[in-house]
Amino acid sequence: MITFSWTPAPIVICFLFFLAFVSFHFFLFNFLQEGVVKIALAACSLPLFTKLVFEDIKRWKSYHPLELTHLQHTVGGTINKLFDKIEKEHGRLLVSHALSYIAAARAGLSEGELEDILSIDDEV
Repeated sequence: MITFSWTPAPIVICFLFFLAFVSFHFFLFNFLQEGVVKIALAACSLPLFTKLVFEDIKRWKSYHPLELTHLQHTVGGTINKLFDKIEKEHGRLLVSHALSYIAAARAGLSEGELEDILSIDDEV
């Protein structure tokens, strides 16, 4: 069994990576949202988490109130939040079947192959 271990990066480095993502994509956020991001990065300073946080906040608008700018503080929590969002958009059945097919494929699936498999799945 292969195990991976990631070493947390210093919070300053994670925030600099985050600012690089933001500036590259010309994304603006307000100082309250910046505080939410800093708190999340202080809780988990893994580089993967930094990227997931950026992907999560790309949907934020600078005028969104703080109630709409909630971030998870773990990699697992952020991924679960992403899956919940996808399930709301596309339905639990479709998402669960698609992820099952992807997990079962030894060499992965192309988008076309996944569409073909899902199209012949009578439950979906």
